[in-house]
Amino acid sequence: MKFGELELNKSATFDVALVKIDEMSTSTGEAYCTCYITDGEETVAAKVWNTKKKDIEELEETVVTATISCSIYKDKKQYKIINMISPDHKVSVDDFIRTAPVAAEQMYEEILQMVDEESVYGKIVHHIFELYKPPILTAAGGKKIHHAYKSGLIYHMYRMV
Repeated sequence: MKFGELELNKSATFDVALVKIDEMSTSTGEAYCTCYITDGEETVAAKVWNTKKKDIEELEETVVTATISCSIYKDKKQYKIINMISPDHKVSVDDFIRTAPVAAEQMYEEILQMVDEESVYGKIVHHIFELYKPPILTAAGGKKIHHAYKSGLIYHMYRMV
């Protein structure tokens, strides 16, 4: 199921990737969490009321089976997580994360092959790429628009060279 298929004022249970959790508090001081969850196509903020981050943080950056409801609040869709647990079946976070259309390792190797390793600039590029390989392979190219997905930064570099 996808968020777009969730009917207003109804709930459904399906797998989502829990990307990030922020703890907040109501005007009365009660703790709640805003969970950023993705169905693989869309990322939404969903509230978990009367919950502290420490109570659910072990689920951050994992796939969860969540019961989610959708309602309208101040003319906008609002999602609420009623319950979430680790799935009872095998599923990977990578199934829910948008990634570059070319494998990151392939782009990394091809970029390094294009750079003359003997030139001054080539040595600098190779050194930076070796030093920062993990984040270069996974970083998004932007926060919201331009290559805003896993391996988006290296995809941007790959397309530019």
